[in-house]
Amino acid sequence: MQNTLVRESENDRVLEGERALVAEIVAGNHERYYELIAPIERRVYYTAYAILRTVTDAEEVSQEAILKGFRGLRTFRGEARFSSWLLSIVANEARMRLRQRREVSLELLKSADNENEYTPINSPSGERSP
Repeated sequence: MQNTLVRESENDRVLEGERALVAEIVAGNHERYYELIAPIERRVYYTAYAILRTVTDAEEVSQEAILKGFRGLRTFRGEARFSSWLLSIVANEARMRLRQRREVSLELLKSADNENEYTPINSPSGERSP
């Protein structure tokens, strides 16, 4: 029971510290944003990589999410940890990137240039397939 109370009070202190830091950044001290993201930079990248499975996309999405987090910092309510909020942005950005990838690959499949260019393949027995 006491261990739980210690964790709760520690969590409360972290939340208060994050809220104060966010308020300072929103008030104009933008240089302090790095202090907010530094402890979770790796988690940001690894979350993006776990979803996207490519280094380049994970790096791009990580940067986009960190910028989006900075731009939207005024909307951070402070009810949960900043890391949870930012990681949800990362996951959403990564999923959007996956959707864009699928749309591009589907567009390639639906290419109008290849629409009427079907060529039957000869089977090993010499018969043409339909």
